[in-house]
Amino acid sequence: MKTGIVAIIGRPNAGKSSLVNALVGEKVSIVSPKPQTTRERISGILNTERNGERIQIVLTDTPGIFKPRSLLDSGMSGSIRNAAAGADMIVYVIDGAKRGNSQRKDSGQWSVVSGQLKGTGNREQGTGIECHSSVCEESPAAQDKGQVHDNSQFTMHNVQLKDKTDTCPLEEKIPSIGGVSAERTGWPSDGNKTDVPSKDASDLAKYLKYGVPVIAAVNKCDIAAYEIMYPRLADLSKLRDLEIMPVSALKKINLDKLLDLIIAKLPEGEALYDTDDYTDKSLKFMTAEAVREKALYYLNDEIPHGIGVEIQSYADRPNSEITDVHADIVCEKDGHKQIIIGKGGDMIKRIGAAARLDLEKISGRKINLQLFVKVREGWRDSAAHVKNLTEDRK
Repeated sequence: MKTGIVAIIGRPNAGKSSLVNALVGEKVSIVSPKPQTTRERISGILNTERNGERIQIVLTDTPGIFKPRSLLDSGMSGSIRNAAAGADMIVYVIDGAKRGNSQRKDSGQWSVVSGQLKGTGNREQGTGIECHSSVCEESPAAQDKGQVHDNSQFTMHNVQLKDKTDTCPLEEKIPSIGGVSAERTGWPSDGNKTDVPSKDASDLAKYLKYGVPVIAAVNKCDIAAYEIMYPRLADLSKLRDLEIMPVSALKKINLDKLLDLIIAKLPEGEALYDTDDYTDKSLKFMTAEAVREKALYYLNDEIPHGIGVEIQSYADRPNSEITDVHADIVCEKDGHKQIIIGKGGDMIKRIGAAARLDLEKISGRKINLQLFVKVREGWRDSAAHVKNLTEDRK
């Protein structure tokens, strides 16, 4: 059988957790619009088959890449390094709808012409390319300018951007090109001093040195404007041995093709988990995460990321379908405690009711969830408190 660990890495809010959940088909990681929602490595386990061969993929979700500011943050950064170092493959997730620091406006476009993937660009910048099946050659626009190209190589799969007014409609407006890929030698550079590699490209260059396959999953292509997505793909194309796949975790666009790429690069081996498992975390951990997710959602921007959840007890009642859960929501200030509780306890009731629904789906049991709020000033810089709110709940 084929089996392997795939580290899902990227910057905050790129959609890493959403991608893991979509690929596994289960709620493995919590999601929220706030950056740094994921604090620990969480693995989603996908068991499937291809041509009668068993396949197990362990997708390891990680915190977003950022500069640590506390002891908790340092632990999160360490988990990213450990995940990358222990992986058989890396999928680097990029927010394709977010403008990068290397992007500049261009009049180019992607289109499908007679079953071929064709790209054209601004003649003055010499960014034109034509792709025929699996070979991509310089277009006359580039040749006329006498551009100098580097020797980097990449494979871009199923690129379906239409024009600069499109919002990356992919399968909706442009027929799928059926796995047509383009291999090319670099992206012409006009020598512009603003053409600086994006943070994503810099991160990818580092991970490409790890000696394992690396795939760039450019996420949110269902909402990405052309003038943002096109330069992003151009930026990535300068990296050697990188495979690029535009996807949408939310709309599940191109996830089947991304999965095919992953499977093709998996090593042979023995299963790492039972076929019935879909995560490596316990119900206790999932309970704490469900409560934290709802707290982040309902509290919006009123409370910063100084919230943790500690499960005090988790027990099934004998001869009953009910599970009793007592949990503490931990915050750093007395003022935050009042906000979490809400007027007449309204807010904490909303958090508990929403978390309870998720937990009952996960466990298949009725959940009696009791929530309390505790203040632990500066807990994110306390080794003991960080351990209680992370490691001890696994």
